[in-house]
Amino acid sequence: MNHITADICTKDRYETGLPLALMSIINQTRTPDSIIIYDDSLNRIDMRENETLRYIFNLFDQKKIEWEVLFGRQRGQHIGHQIIQDMAKDLVWRMDDDCIAEPNVLYQLESRFTSTTGAIGGLVLMPNAQEKECEPNSIINLMDNCQWYKWHGIKQVEHLYSSYLYRKGIQNYDLSLSSVAHREETLHSYGIFKKGYGVFVDSGAITWHLRSNIGGIRTGKPEWWHNDEITFQETLNSYEGRKIVFLDSGKGDHLVFKVAVLPKLKEKYKEVTLAVCWPEIFPEEKCISLNEGAKICNPENHNISKWMHDHHWDKELKFAYAQMYGVEI
Repeated sequence: MNHITADICTKDRYETGLPLALMSIINQTRTPDSIIIYDDSLNRIDMRENETLRYIFNLFDQKKIEWEVLFGRQRGQHIGHQIIQDMAKDLVWRMDDDCIAEPNVLYQLESRFTSTTGAIGGLVLMPNAQEKECEPNSIINLMDNCQWYKWHGIKQVEHLYSSYLYRKGIQNYDLSLSSVAHREETLHSYGIFKKGYGVFVDSGAITWHLRSNIGGIRTGKPEWWHNDEITFQETLNSYEGRKIVFLDSGKGDHLVFKVAVLPKLKEKYKEVTLAVCWPEIFPEEKCISLNEGAKICNPENHNISKWMHDHHWDKELKFAYAQMYGVEI
């Protein structure tokens, strides 16, 4: 039998969506084996001091559901989802903190899981959702999503939205996103699809999305959403064999990258574009300015000094570049 960890990342919704989401987990016909709540709230409280949440925790105990609350880093839900994935044993059921799952959702999703399934979600409906015969979720059409409408059957898709069941260890979350974590579940579920696993939507599993206007990601700055979208598009380009490199550094760093890493990148990708300070170092390559590069990639994701600091790096620069860009030298 699968071990299932329910994953809820929450932010400042103690009195609104969170209690409803937790009660919908308690009332599942197939309850999860454990639940981990990642509390990323700006105005954090001890949940045990909230009367409603304390009763809910008591119900978890009565139902023999192990539970744990982790204090978040206030850097976004994607951080919490990755921490919970690392802690989980097998399957992870991620649930948004303003969603209410019908009692059969977890049973329905688990029953569809096979050895080749990477992730499966159900419908995630607003209360006024329409009936519509819709196309499977394609990564090239993000303005629509079959999980937003009422229909019947199962669809194989390329990515999922909001809440779904997935197998741990296939795909990490993109931790370079801002605290609003725009596109985080799209990047995660599409990564599972790109690694060859089945990704599905089962219309028989219905979760109601309340879309709370407070808490969560509603307080993010516009530029955070913009930068996350650039990161998302950069990732899609990488999947299609087009790689952007952003080198805002000295000549020596450019030379190290050119000799040690660039040949490996050219083997891995069909097209490599270099946004560089010193284009004369790369006379035979496609080079653009740093200003041009910043429009099609997120420079923070290419900051080698920051990457080395974050990874407590103590080896040669060329190996740092290689690991940051995902090649072996």
